[in-house]
Amino acid sequence: METCENRIRSERLSRGMTLNELSDASGVSVSSLSRYERGCDVPSSALHRIADAMDTDSALLLDHPDKMPRIAELELRLKHANAVISKQEQIIRQKSVEARRKDVLIFVLVFIVLVALLSLLFDLCNPNIGWVRA
Repeated sequence: METCENRIRSERLSRGMTLNELSDASGVSVSSLSRYERGCDVPSSALHRIADAMDTDSALLLDHPDKMPRIAELELRLKHANAVISKQEQIIRQKSVEARRKDVLIFVLVFIVLVALLSLLFDLCNPNIGWVRA
């Protein structure tokens, strides 16, 4: 059984392509292609670009062609999870802004009450000076 890496190499060689030609066609660097052909894990985005450059189905380059639907499903789940995370981050930022506004409002109200209490206390201690006069 061929592995994904051997299938990339055998497909490339069957088409008479060099690593440089495949690199130019796929946009994947020569060093990355070489690593993939030697057995390193191939990211799905690179696998799609390599398959497109060789005008073949990326499922044919996998060691088990039935992995492709699973990879597509996982990619969709990842996109959905990222969308949910960014929506939650937006909600948190919005609530944070609202909380800061409430904190400022509470601070202003507390300040006004303290000023009023201080002025009343001052009037009580010295009835001849202040707003309320005897």
